[in-house]
Amino acid sequence: MHAHASQIQRANSGKADCGLVTRIITRAFADDPLLNWIAVQDARRMQRIARLVSTTVELYMPAGETFIEAGGKGCALWVKPAVTALSFWHTIRIIRMLCSVA
Repeated sequence: MHAHASQIQRANSGKADCGLVTRIITRAFADDPLLNWIAVQDARRMQRIARLVSTTVELYMPAGETFIEAGGKGCALWVKPAVTALSFWHTIRIIRMLCSVA
């Protein structure tokens, strides 16, 4: 079954929508082979994956377009092709986050 356009809403980069997008993507990638390789396989694995996703969402959501299915079952996060590389500080933040996940 396909969602109708009225069931899809544009997200904003506020805390509530960032949190919802983070939860949706974390659930969707819970069994992703790459994330299973990166994240330590213990009781806190899902927290680590959520931290990775949260950092990514917070950095990229303001630079692109995000849409959420009205029931919170799915989302799409696009970064515009013209967006330049991350700043030095964003890169440091990602490296720190990756080290904390592994």
